[in-house]
Amino acid sequence: MSYCWRIPTTIILRAPWFTPGDTAAGPGFDAVLARDASGERFVLPASLVKGNFLAAAQQLCHERILNDDDVAELFGTPSGNRRTGAPAPKWQVDNEPERAALIFPDFQSAPSANDADNTAPKRTVRVAIDSELGTAQEGALQFIECPFDFGQEVAFHGDVLFAPGSIPSAKNLGEKEARNLIASAALRIFAMGGMKSVGFGRVAKLEVGAPQPFGLEKVKRIPAKAAKPLHRLRMDYFVDRPFIVDAERHGQNMYFGSAILPGGAIKGTLARSLSAAGIEATEFLSMMMISHAQPNGRRSLPLSLSACEGSLYCSLAGDERTGHHKYQTDWKNEESDVRAALARTLGTEWENDPAIRYSGRTRTRIASETLTSAYVPGLEGAEGTGQLFSQMAVVPTDGLYWRGFIRPPSVTTPLSEILAMLDQGIPGFGKTGAVLRGLATEDEAPITPTSEHVNLCLETEACLFAPDKASNTSTEELYQSYFEEHGLQLERFYARQHIKGGYLALRYRANPKGYIPWIMTSPGSVFRLKVVDRPQLADILQHGLPPASCMSRDWREFPFLRENGFGQVSFDFDHALVSKGLKL
Repeated sequence: MSYCWRIPTTIILRAPWFTPGDTAAGPGFDAVLARDASGERFVLPASLVKGNFLAAAQQLCHERILNDDDVAELFGTPSGNRRTGAPAPKWQVDNEPERAALIFPDFQSAPSANDADNTAPKRTVRVAIDSELGTAQEGALQFIECPFDFGQEVAFHGDVLFAPGSIPSAKNLGEKEARNLIASAALRIFAMGGMKSVGFGRVAKLEVGAPQPFGLEKVKRIPAKAAKPLHRLRMDYFVDRPFIVDAERHGQNMYFGSAILPGGAIKGTLARSLSAAGIEATEFLSMMMISHAQPNGRRSLPLSLSACEGSLYCSLAGDERTGHHKYQTDWKNEESDVRAALARTLGTEWENDPAIRYSGRTRTRIASETLTSAYVPGLEGAEGTGQLFSQMAVVPTDGLYWRGFIRPPSVTTPLSEILAMLDQGIPGFGKTGAVLRGLATEDEAPITPTSEHVNLCLETEACLFAPDKASNTSTEELYQSYFEEHGLQLERFYARQHIKGGYLALRYRANPKGYIPWIMTSPGSVFRLKVVDRPQLADILQHGLPPASCMSRDWREFPFLRENGFGQVSFDFDHALVSKGLKL
């Protein structure tokens, strides 16, 4: 049984074409062509290819050659245009889109040749002529990279992924119908990229191959071990392309993807693949704990650490020291030195601080009437329409992986199916539709300490008190109340809070009376606690800190559940040893 298909597609362009890249142009160039992360291949971005196919398919719908519902099923619908399912509650913003069944990758050329003819800088000139003077307009002369001779054919290859079942539809197209629709749209694509009106980016040929199964029949099933019904599995994840998840907004229209793989995003991608494969596992998946996955297993540094005069200290023990101590919020380049010092003293696991590379893309909405940019700049310094935005995607470089864990609620058939899917890769992860692959190995659960005190450090953010409870109450009182409910007595803490609102607070009701953003406790927050109820402590170490008791335990109403990776903790950091000082 297959739950996904690859549709091999080749786009052959006649040079020149113009799709600007995100790298610096360099001397003698005003614009260079888009390349992949390695810089060895030219690319046609996924959004560009999908937009051309969608525009062609919509034109065929106007001509009544294709069906509107078929196109919506394959390409998805914009936010607020849902065709199926129950309407959103009155308090909830109806901005959930219908996910596309087709996932487009970046289309890549063959690697650049090493001979001097191809690697030597080549360019073409674009100029706008003043209609009155007959000379070049001021600022309208551009030198554009053009590495191939005019008329030379350059092939770009990519596998379009077809993952059916993502939209609850009465029709549910098959892989052959999806392939035929793509092939029909391909006949109406004549050029791609910019400057098409002057002959750039002409399509010489567009080939759509037969669907190839991407399914479970090629994967050896991984049997579940009934001897350990609640066993914990360590997961190492790999991503096949740059990805964007849990993006943060920087400025008006710049979004940076997180370097951490959220457990909820992994679970959502799994849910889509299970649905496409016809496997009913909704209840099992909602109860399964899927942790966040950290790059190379990186751990959060406790907020109690401070750097002072070339040494590292931990203040959780309550010792007072003189001198100018810099805590994490004031660090500039100290983090790498801190991790190196901890690795020398506490073990090599603190060496994992991988450099994260980003790849930028800028997009604009296209007006369907004119097939041109819909962005309208503001006048006299005013902002524009907001339909132009940039995204920074995390690049999965060599040696970079993401480590987390899963804990199933029981050993049943869905676990075997889920592990098999992760082993071969599940499509549709993040905004770029990446293929996420996860390799499982047995992992030992943490042992509950027998000491009277425990130091808990948050590895992932957690919602430990309700937003409406935070008014006129100190954070110390809020944390004291929270830990008392869970059999622990708060003695000291170093914690930081941040706000999550907007989209999440409107989709998931933070307060029935109106909009209130969520208040989250940040990773690295550390709490020194006296153990009152040891079984509750064992549960926290196994499953993480539960959210505040007044919060819903239904993921449809409240997103920050520990089953989705929130509230993960560690307790084995040697605060007493570091409090004596480590040389940086």
